[in-house]
Amino acid sequence: TERKAMRNLIDSAGLSDSVRMLMIRPGELVSKYSEYDALLFTSCCNDPFPITPLEAMLSGLPSILARDGGIEEIVKDGETALLYDAGDAEALADAMVRMMDIEDGGFAMAKKCMERLQVQHSLDTVVPQIEAFLSASMKFWGAHLIMSQQFYISGVNYDQSIPVMDREQIDMLLMIDAGDDDSATLVQELFELFKSESS
Repeated sequence: TERKAMRNLIDSAGLSDSVRMLMIRPGELVSKYSEYDALLFTSCCNDPFPITPLEAMLSGLPSILARDGGIEEIVKDGETALLYDAGDAEALADAMVRMMDIEDGGFAMAKKCMERLQVQHSLDTVVPQIEAFLSASMKFWGAHLIMSQQFYISGVNYDQSIPVMDREQIDMLLMIDAGDDDSATLVQELFELFKSESS
């Protein structure tokens, strides 16, 4: 098993007296964060929104995180967490030393991170963002702009006379500010531009 392989790796490195592997049951992890000095998140899986560091940081736990996936969109190095280059063992060791050198063990930094995350990911912040995205999507379909074959939705009757859009053009529409009164006009102008270019 993966656990056994990790245990063998620890033993072969001569770290049996320094590293403990704890069994944590599902649902227990959040309550365990308060028992530790810091989180070491060494993931290299390119996760765009990793849940484990978010849980830890929202629990007020100082964190050392690999620059991987969406981590750098969530925290700022030296301000809300410590970052190191993913896969670089020496950089990780340096980050651990940096954390130990912080007078309060990084808890003031962790508190700042927790407060920032609570604002960034609150319902008051996230709901308007989702609504804006959905509004832009509705404008996109309302303008009768269709995507290339790989994005077709089963069961939708498409007008084949409408010009095909590429991903970059779609992204332009989805970035439209839902609160902008001129956004509908912009969509129509883009539609006319794509139509004229395809004729």
